[in-house]
Amino acid sequence: MLTVRAMGKAPIFLISAVIAGGIIAYFGWLASPPPGVSIDDTCQPQGVRASFSASHNGKAYWGWQLSEARRERISWEDAPASSARQYAQHRADMAPSMANADRIIAETNAMTENMYKKYPSLGPSPFSPAAKRAAELRAMADAIEREDEIAYWEKRAESHRLERIETLTRCEKLISAQRLG
Repeated sequence: MLTVRAMGKAPIFLISAVIAGGIIAYFGWLASPPPGVSIDDTCQPQGVRASFSASHNGKAYWGWQLSEARRERISWEDAPASSARQYAQHRADMAPSMANADRIIAETNAMTENMYKKYPSLGPSPFSPAAKRAAELRAMADAIEREDEIAYWEKRAESHRLERIETLTRCEKLISAQRLG
């Protein structure tokens, strides 16, 4: 026969305490300022947590956002120098690999040319001076396209950097004047 016993008040109290603690912890997390800049391009809180923190903490939230916006703006302003150093280091690090790749391509082209000279029927056409010149021009065009693509992405990155600096500067002024003033 199945017997049911009363569990007593201890487990119910424990379960209630755990649930209440979880709710308190959640609202504590929700009310705490989010890490980093949590304002959008219009300088308003971005997301539920940021909005709740702004309404709950008021000036403390905006003081935190002001210091975070300044920190991020300074980081973006320092970005060109650090990016240039990183890019130069990357190029220096990649130079041996690029030289090795260029050497392998030159060796492969020489082997292919020798094979076509030895077995002309295998080649698309004899390696004439015009065909060699066309291959050189294609390689030059590829190099120009690579440099253009790098320049394009660098220009986009710089545009984004300048826009972010402008937004953060505007938000800093707005926060200082309206939220903390």
